[in-house]
Amino acid sequence: VLYSNDMGASWNYTQALRVAGQFSTSESQVATADGGKTVIITARTQDQPIVPSAVSFRSVAVSEDGGTTWTKFEPTSIADPTCEGSTIGHQGKYYMSSGVSRVAGRRQNVSLSVCGSACIKSGFQEWETVLTIDPGSSSYSSLAAVEPDAMLCLYEVGGGEAIKLLKLVRIK
Repeated sequence: VLYSNDMGASWNYTQALRVAGQFSTSESQVATADGGKTVIITARTQDQPIVPSAVSFRSVAVSEDGGTTWTKFEPTSIADPTCEGSTIGHQGKYYMSSGVSRVAGRRQNVSLSVCGSACIKSGFQEWETVLTIDPGSSSYSSLAAVEPDAMLCLYEVGGGEAIKLLKLVRIK
C-alpha cells in the first residue's frame, strides 16, 4: 500500500500485506473511522476456498499505526462472489457494500454491512449485514458518506458482461 501524510507531496510504502491461508486478494478498499490511527483494508478473495463450489468471503487486514504495518488478511463473515466492494469509515463505524450471495460465483444481492464496536473488538471479523440494497444481479459498488446520517451507494445492476445500468441509492 502507498500512503501520504502530507497531502500527496511525498509517498511511502507500507509493510507488505500477507494472507492467512490459501487465497489471494485484489480490488482492495482502505478506510478509517477513528481519525487515522486504525486503518483497515478490505479485499475480494480469489483462489479460496479450494472447493470451487463453496462460497468465498471478503477479507480484512488491520493496521493500528496509521497504515505502516498490517495484520494478515483474514476472511470476514461477509460472503463474497469474488467481486469488488466498497468500504468507508463513517460516524465511528465501518461500512462495506458487497454482493453477499451465498451461491458460489453469483454476483447478486448487493448489501450494506456494518462493523461497529463489537465487530472492531473481534478484530474486524464479524460484520453484520444490515440492509439489502438490491437482491438481484449486481456487480461493483461504491459507498460515499454525504451527511452525518446518510450515505450513497452507486452500483452496477446486472453482473459480469450483463451490466445494464448504474444505480445510485441514498441510505439513511
